[in-house]
Amino acid sequence: ISFVDVYADLDRQHPTRSGTEFKDKIVLIGTDATSLNDRKATPIASEYAGMDMLATAIDNLKNHQSMRAAQPWHSCVFFLLSMAAILVCFMRRIHALRIALGLTLFTLVCGVTSYVALSHLFLIPVLAPFILLWSYFFALALHDYWQVEQSYQATLKEFGRYVNPHVVKKWI
Repeated sequence: ISFVDVYADLDRQHPTRSGTEFKDKIVLIGTDATSLNDRKATPIASEYAGMDMLATAIDNLKNHQSMRAAQPWHSCVFFLLSMAAILVCFMRRIHALRIALGLTLFTLVCGVTSYVALSHLFLIPVLAPFILLWSYFFALALHDYWQVEQSYQATLKEFGRYVNPHVVKKWI
């Protein structure tokens, strides 16, 4: 309700508004002018009015609608188990591309699950664990590549002593 309408109604000899219209209600009086620099960036919009943020906060407190976050140790256990699974895959000599494909699918499923949980006011932080998981994957993949490259160079060196090195490169 606009403050101007309420104020104008109070000046009338016969008000059109009920005298109990604001009884047992929370009333916020404020402005929504952009020139007052009361607009802030929020996850909802790039510019959000301060009055709207205050009204939303009061409404959430009044209706007990607050965001619940997963316990911090859940992320640690999730990360350690995922890290162990990636290590087992590399130890079993599963191709790095297949591991990357599985990790991509796993990342998408967890991202969608986190997004759906937000609609139920439950926050599941997945960004930091996945940044760490992908970094761990790339480190293991690089280590695996380095080992294969060393084996390749050792094979070239060994056979190159007996056979023409150009012929060995074609064989391998």
